[in-house]
This record gives sequence, structure tokens and C-alpha cells, in this order.
Amino acid sequence: MYRLMIFLKKTDNEPLVNHFKNVILKYLREMSGQDIALAKIEGSNFMEDKYLYYCEISAKLKEDIDKMMVSPTGRKFTREISSFVNDIVMFYANYDAEQ
Repeated sequence: MYRLMIFLKKTDNEPLVNHFKNVILKYLREMSGQDIALAKIEGSNFMEDKYLYYCEISAKLKEDIDKMMVSPTGRKFTREISSFVNDIVMFYANYDAEQ
């Protein structure tokens, strides 16, 4: 299983948070075809940065995530998150990787 995890850094910028909830999540849902839940981060004690929200998309293969990212909606998503470069952290995780 392969996942793209997105964390929104803690901020008091309400328009930014609303844009994340209303636009970024919409693109994630459209490009993945999944119901994307938004989780509120209640603690990130060992992290240098504090985070407000978390969401993720998952797929069986990395190639499936890659296809999502290059789709028309995926390209819109990429353009939108480029304006969040200081406010978002994204991780790709491969649960099938050999250890």
C-alpha cells in the first residue's frame, strides 16, 4: 500500500485554513475518488513544527498515486499546494517496502 499524507501546519490564518478545507480537500477527493477525512491534530509534541490538520490518500501502488497526480485534477491540486509551500508538509509512504 502506498500513501500520500498531507499535514497543515498550525496557523491562525483562517482564510488559509478554509482554502485548505474547501479547495485542497476537494481536489484530493476528485483525483483519488476516495472520501477524504480531515483529522484534527491534537498533539505533535516531538515535532519542531506544530500541525493543525492531517489527511491522506492511499493506493495499492505508487504508480496509482502518480496517475492521480498527473491527472487534470491532480495538476490543479499541485498548482494549489504550491502556494502552501510554507504551510504544508507532504509525505509519501510505501507500506510494502522491504525493511
